[in-house]
Amino acid sequence: MPPQPQTQTQVYIHPCHPHTPPTRILTLLALQAEEAITLLQRLETALQDPPHPQHRKETFLLATFAPEDSDTTQVQVPVQVPKRYTIALCARTHGTDIDVQLFSSIDLVSPPTSISAEDEEVCAAQVLAILARFRALVPLGGPGVPSLKEESGDGGDGNASDAEDLLILGCVHAHTAAALRARSTALLGSSTSSTSPSNSRPPSSQTPQRQKLFVRDDISGPGGPFNKWIWNVDSASARVRLRRPTNTNNETNGHRTQSSKEHEQQEPLPKGLQWSTVRPGLDRAQVMQWNEYVRSPGVLEGLPCAAIRASETANGEGVDGGEDEGIAGGVNGGDGEDEGGDMVAWAFRSLDGSIRTVHVMEAWRRRGLAGMVVRRVLSESSKNSKDRKRSEESQHSHESQHMSSCDSKHSGAEQSKTQSQSQSQSRPRLGHTNIHPGNVASERLFQSSVGAERRYEVFWMRVDVGVLEGFLGV
Repeated sequence: MPPQPQTQTQVYIHPCHPHTPPTRILTLLALQAEEAITLLQRLETALQDPPHPQHRKETFLLATFAPEDSDTTQVQVPVQVPKRYTIALCARTHGTDIDVQLFSSIDLVSPPTSISAEDEEVCAAQVLAILARFRALVPLGGPGVPSLKEESGDGGDGNASDAEDLLILGCVHAHTAAALRARSTALLGSSTSSTSPSNSRPPSSQTPQRQKLFVRDDISGPGGPFNKWIWNVDSASARVRLRRPTNTNNETNGHRTQSSKEHEQQEPLPKGLQWSTVRPGLDRAQVMQWNEYVRSPGVLEGLPCAAIRASETANGEGVDGGEDEGIAGGVNGGDGEDEGGDMVAWAFRSLDGSIRTVHVMEAWRRRGLAGMVVRRVLSESSKNSKDRKRSEESQHSHESQHMSSCDSKHSGAEQSKTQSQSQSQSRPRLGHTNIHPGNVASERLFQSSVGAERRYEVFWMRVDVGVLEGFLGV
């Protein structure tokens, strides 16, 4: 049966600026911490002040419910959020990274068997309405826009210009992914039935656009499924403290000295290795060589990262094996970030907060380096987050003094900002990563190093807006 026509879904633009945070959305996402963790942490990155190096000026926060009224001081009384809703952070990346990060209320339904056809239909309609609104706000194609097919070397069906209309939806929850695929199949089935011999319109008159699925699985790149693994960041930090050797030389009368506290920020490395970072140029080229999903050095720009380097005289065979021997033995190859030699291990934290691109060169594996570099990048990210929070609190204190002489409209905005900061501080800090099913080594790594647990499946999806518009006639 052809899909039934849907009532028009209203899409609203929400504030997305450090000084006017989307309080209602931040609160809503924080309440659904695990299911909404990807969008929540990506939104927090978008709200950084100063902006992240990868932040794009034309970034839109869209939702299927209205934002709070900036003209009211009654920020404690939010507009009622409907039972079914979708939220998305949209920024056109022209094929270099994720264009749309979204969360839908359907992702909260458990068990999946309780999801109704109506749930899926409403979810799909909301997502498509958001994509259409984003398309209207930011034209997708244009001169100089790279084709995903050209970047990936995938010729597809030979129509490379189609790729200019592709939107990459990142880390889509399995429930939303299923709803979009069902809608894509239903629309194609409806189009196919209209080309049957009984129809007065000959099949040859149908445009190629309407004979494709708008969810394009024929375009190369990460797809899925991936398993979402989540952990408590504070618990992961406790694991590092337990692994560190006791330094009695830095303790006096049972109290740790400043030197000991500084040492606590560094996890000991095996002899001949040094902590470092991934630098522009050759380092990023090395990362790209060993990770097929990193297609451009720009994707790594400004991301928190950690790397381990070997001295010129060190080699993988010269370090004792064993998962934790380099830590338990207390042998430290250097806490400072010296120039060092070649990178032997590295990890990054993405814009959405997930740990990605973890790699250890083969000669240096089975020495616990992967877990160490993961904990290091988490520690650095946490440190940077705390520094930003202190800066924001200092700025907030200064602004509060200034705002006392301003009108009630500004006071309401300031109260909203304070409420958002308070909620952010009170919730547990969660970390997450995406692991392909069957990658047992990565699963064991995150289980043992940070206590991660598997939660749900996610997908990367490519939506061809050109095809979609052909179906919907817009």
